[in-house]
Amino acid sequence: MPPSTDLPITRRAALAAGVAAASTLAGCLSVEDIRDTINPRTHHSDAELGAPPEPWPTAGHDARRTGSRETETTLPESPTIERVGPGGDFYEGAPMVDAEAVYAPIWKQAQPEYVRAFVATGRDGESRWRHDWSESSGAAAPTLHGGTAFLTRAGETMAVDRLTGEIRWTYAAGTTGSTPTAVDDHLYLGANSLLALDGATGERLWRADDVPDHAGELAATADTVFAESDGTLFAIDAADGSVRWQTDLEQEAYGGPVVGEKMIAFMGSDGLLQVISRSDQSDRWTVQFDRAAQAPPAIADGVVYVVDESPYACRAYDAASGEELWDTDLGVGSEDRPAVDPETVYVPSEDTLDLLDRETGEIRRRIALDLDTFSQHAIALADDAVFFVGIREGESGVYRVG
Repeated sequence: MPPSTDLPITRRAALAAGVAAASTLAGCLSVEDIRDTINPRTHHSDAELGAPPEPWPTAGHDARRTGSRETETTLPESPTIERVGPGGDFYEGAPMVDAEAVYAPIWKQAQPEYVRAFVATGRDGESRWRHDWSESSGAAAPTLHGGTAFLTRAGETMAVDRLTGEIRWTYAAGTTGSTPTAVDDHLYLGANSLLALDGATGERLWRADDVPDHAGELAATADTVFAESDGTLFAIDAADGSVRWQTDLEQEAYGGPVVGEKMIAFMGSDGLLQVISRSDQSDRWTVQFDRAAQAPPAIADGVVYVVDESPYACRAYDAASGEELWDTDLGVGSEDRPAVDPETVYVPSEDTLDLLDRETGEIRRRIALDLDTFSQHAIALADDAVFFVGIREGESGVYRVG
């Protein structure tokens, strides 16, 4: 059967209707209203939803972007470092990992323009599927949910079968700075406006009209979507897109909110760590880091973990009080986002992967990476390996440690 759309009208007719309506209403229709009239959705079949597949299904591991998983990563005493994925490409975002495959957006330079793609590669190195496009826009990190991979690039989000790459539906919204966020049967997109779609069908459920100009990273729980826009934090009702509460930040956030059980953490654009209570937004604390420190923190079990740029260090704070629990000097390196499991804090750089004791901050192990470039300041934890993107010995791609 041919793909279906939300409204059974042609693009020409929709454009004509939109222009006529805009003229009649003296300019009351917004660009997004007109675009919605032009059928932003193309539906081939319903996407299969379900639990996010472990070990690392989305940016920051989960929809709250905590950077933490509940299963310990066990690396061998003498780990190997090997590249998985196609060669000759530069990887644009952090990798996502399920039990069988690794997923990432990539790009390579070609004439007359860049060639970009989403790729899925088996953890044995065998190619699974690939979606190419030739536009100059980039892509966000994928999100895995049930049997589906949600892929977002500028102006488009698609749901594909994560085993075969078959496209289930597409929707004409999305931005490179916002990973698609899946919770239960909802998919949230940070575009020019914050949108909620039905994850199975791609139909639009609501648009958060009271959140202005949103194009950043989102975080979400079962009942609330958290978004930062122009220095204001919004808590949005997941049922209808209305604003439950909003509060001003001291400094505009760089990487979006990281949502713990009771607190929400941000790293500001000029290195100000800001932590705010979810129940009482006036209850908050801040710590000034180096201005170059802009990677999001991780949060787990009431503790916030952050990496500073200069001096290069990893620090842990009590999320409720702001009390510093430990401060570990990591020597010379770069500012990167930490990842956390029940025993260990993982801090990557171009030179090493440092494994720190979660309780004390003591450096347990230091694994040499010797990279030419470390990309996107992010790693993914698996049960027996750590994945990252970068260039090593002149070869770019997703690498596996262990």
